[in-house]
Amino acid sequence: MAKKKIRRIRRPFSFMTFLGVILFFALALFLVWCWLTLNQDRIVANNRRSRAEEAAAKGNYDESAELLKESYEVTHSDSAVSAAYTRCAAYAVYGGYYEQAEEFLAKGRELLGTNKDLEETQDQMYCVWADFHMRHGAYESAVMVLQDGLKTVSGKKMQEMLENITVNRDEAEISSRFQLLAEQLQKYLTVRDFAGALAEADCQDLRNIAQRMKNNDIAGPIIVETSGLRAGLYRTKEGGAVIYYGDYAGDQREGRGTLIGINLYSNTTGLTYQKYYADGAWAADKPQGDQTEYCTYTYGINNYELYRSGSTEQGLWNGIVRSWFAAKPDIIYEPVYENGVPKVIRTSKETGRDNVIAENATDHSTLGISDDLVGKKAGIIGFGD
Repeated sequence: MAKKKIRRIRRPFSFMTFLGVILFFALALFLVWCWLTLNQDRIVANNRRSRAEEAAAKGNYDESAELLKESYEVTHSDSAVSAAYTRCAAYAVYGGYYEQAEEFLAKGRELLGTNKDLEETQDQMYCVWADFHMRHGAYESAVMVLQDGLKTVSGKKMQEMLENITVNRDEAEISSRFQLLAEQLQKYLTVRDFAGALAEADCQDLRNIAQRMKNNDIAGPIIVETSGLRAGLYRTKEGGAVIYYGDYAGDQREGRGTLIGINLYSNTTGLTYQKYYADGAWAADKPQGDQTEYCTYTYGINNYELYRSGSTEQGLWNGIVRSWFAAKPDIIYEPVYENGVPKVIRTSKETGRDNVIAENATDHSTLGISDDLVGKKAGIIGFGD
């Protein structure tokens, strides 16, 4: 028996449906037309700003500036155009084309007048320009760049950089000069020729470096690499500067090392050491363990050379510290220190005050300090009171 075919009923396309589709697309086109009409100027301006950035990226800054001017004439949007100037100028600034960037931003100021965004961009531009010179050691050129920039625009970043640049410049120059001096000193210190090292350090160059650190309040340390060990230049709290040559752990003095100094004032003795060195063990950036110290000084009309040898803790003398003068090496004094404070063994009959810290057992001569300094903590130069 033959199967019956099922007939599908085709519904006629509704005229109303067709009309609805037409009206929908007509409305959409109308809305698009309205949007394009109302935003035509903004679209044109955006297009020109986009083309301006493309031109700046290729180094065509005159073309870029002209397109930004055309964009501004269409919409008079200060914020949009100034932001575009900032982005376009960045291509010149970070590409190292500072003069082009300056001319480019000058056109922006001429077009927009005083504008915060442009001022911040130019502020940053001059700082980047100055940093470029500083990286090549041309600090005077960096100063001139910032000074010229501040004539054009009042930039906070430029002002801060100019205030700090003197210190940075001095540190770089001091580091360079100290590098040369350290290389000379290492010739003597690696063979423990302390007399030769002191003679080498007794120079005007070291005095000038120490004075510049003091005048410009450079705290230091300034650490350089020599062909031997590392060397560091350190300010003492008494106002001088000492050179450390020896072992380091990171940037801290650790291991064995030698301090070298010229014309160093000591608060704990009230004396100025014309020549000074301390050689021994260091830990955590301080003298820790055995130390041998040498100094020359003038007291009254006499000149003295004094040696000390003993143990230190945190930079201060502790325990028996053998002391002797170079002129009488067989006469040994053995003052006793506790946490840097010398034990007084005699009271002055004249003043009634304690002022003697040691007596020699052979000839009973004494080693004293000024009685108004008794009780102060003594140690390696820069670590006592």
